[in-house]
Amino acid sequence: MEVEWLLVIHGLVTLLVLISFLCGQWPIFAGTFIQKIHFFLTFGACDYFRRFVGAVFGQRGSNALFCVEYYCCDRPNPTLQVIYLGIIGASYYLIVQSAFKYIPGHYLGEVHRYISLLAVGGGILLFLLTSFSDPGTVNAGNVSHYLSAYPYDNIIFSEKECPTCKIPKPARSKHCSICDRCVARFDHHCGWMNNCIGEKNSRYFMAFLLWHFLLCLYGAVAIALVLAGRLKELRVIDILTVYYGFEKSFSSLAPHVAVVSGGPPFGFCLIISISSPVASSQPSLSPCSPILLRFPEQRLEILMSYFLWDGMETRSFIWLVGRNSQLLSIMVVHSNSGIVNLIVREVAIEYRDMLTEKGTCAERGTKYGIGSINGCSDKMQKDNFMR
Repeated sequence: MEVEWLLVIHGLVTLLVLISFLCGQWPIFAGTFIQKIHFFLTFGACDYFRRFVGAVFGQRGSNALFCVEYYCCDRPNPTLQVIYLGIIGASYYLIVQSAFKYIPGHYLGEVHRYISLLAVGGGILLFLLTSFSDPGTVNAGNVSHYLSAYPYDNIIFSEKECPTCKIPKPARSKHCSICDRCVARFDHHCGWMNNCIGEKNSRYFMAFLLWHFLLCLYGAVAIALVLAGRLKELRVIDILTVYYGFEKSFSSLAPHVAVVSGGPPFGFCLIISISSPVASSQPSLSPCSPILLRFPEQRLEILMSYFLWDGMETRSFIWLVGRNSQLLSIMVVHSNSGIVNLIVREVAIEYRDMLTEKGTCAERGTKYGIGSINGCSDKMQKDNFMR
């Protein structure tokens, strides 16, 4: 319930900020807190920050801030271009590291490894075309061509001279103060592209926007299918509906899927800890083993049902049992699969041999490579296990 309320509050705050930013200057919101939020987002925050820097660092701090503002906002610079490439590169790297291990999966084929690379590459190509192509610079050599291509209508556009370039301004052109040039069919100066958007590169810019919209949509669907495939492979829905009796509906299962899975990092550690091959007589313990040991015991049944212990050596499983003897009883009580029952039987036999073998608990634990055996401290617990 707390998660649902947090999502509702997050959605309302996001909606309030969006409405205030886009519509706060409308007359209907005059004198309201929405207008105040709009002022803070557009002017107030920057002004308050300037005052803070001036109060703390004096005139030197204010001058340094104005220099940074001039370079970043009033002159061409590659800052936002570098940030864009960093975001794209880091996002793709994280996806490769976290999601590619599950591709191919239940719903996605291996081809999506290459489709994703082409999709990101296409976006970067459009970014480069928009950034480094001529937007349609108007100068003394080609101004006559643009004057004939874009005649004045004497309603919105009339004959004027650019006071900076000292040439006639064709209709729909504008002088960009950042790039210090006149641009035909000027739309705006894009800081992300470090270039003006005008007659000759507006098609690249629109293609860039559309491509990245489709890229985000494709990424969201692909990640959703990866997660859905993992839920299918680990039989999470079956466990929640059959073992715990939850209704098979999105509203009923969604909160519990997040809780049961423990998040992607825990799932990754769990897979390593359980399915790691063991080459020596000592069980291969993952660095994630402490996470397993701290996992709440009431969820151990779910963890058991996630895996059929394929490829897991008996000694590694015994190590888990030795640290928490409740695991074995859960497997015996709740397993309906013949394969699982067979594994449980073999584990029980070897665990019994460990308990009945001569020597102290420490000696037997050392021999079997598990340190100490839970439930092996005295004869009474051994007899209870045998019964």
